[in-house]
Amino acid sequence: MDKLTIGRAALWLAMSETREQESEVRTQLNTMGYQCVATEVSGPLLSIRQNIVKNVVAAAVNTKVIDNVPTQIHSVTHAMVEAFGGIVTAPNAPKPNLKIKAGIVSDKEWICVALYARTSFHPSYTHGKVGIGTMAR
Repeated sequence: MDKLTIGRAALWLAMSETREQESEVRTQLNTMGYQCVATEVSGPLLSIRQNIVKNVVAAAVNTKVIDNVPTQIHSVTHAMVEAFGGIVTAPNAPKPNLKIKAGIVSDKEWICVALYARTSFHPSYTHGKVGIGTMAR
């Protein structure tokens, strides 16, 4: 496979459905020169708002997708916030629950966070949503 743009790479990782598929995607992205990691967060919107940035930053730092320096932490944080805005389109809905998978992909110049979310405002239905944010490292 030819090299994907960083945004497509992050979306591909975020949309992987099983651990095996995620591992295969990470391996292919690594051969394209990307550093990458995926992480998942689920729960009520208020809880996720308080934890998702910490989870994404920790995953990126702990796996060396980014260096533990303020400029790169700042970049991944802003990419995450931008992506989160794409999936939370009804912030005043009554107690929405979300299950989010984040694909975090970096190269020497850019960091991209893609989020694939299943949102539920009522137990009888869910919606799939995607958000993406890209920032210079």
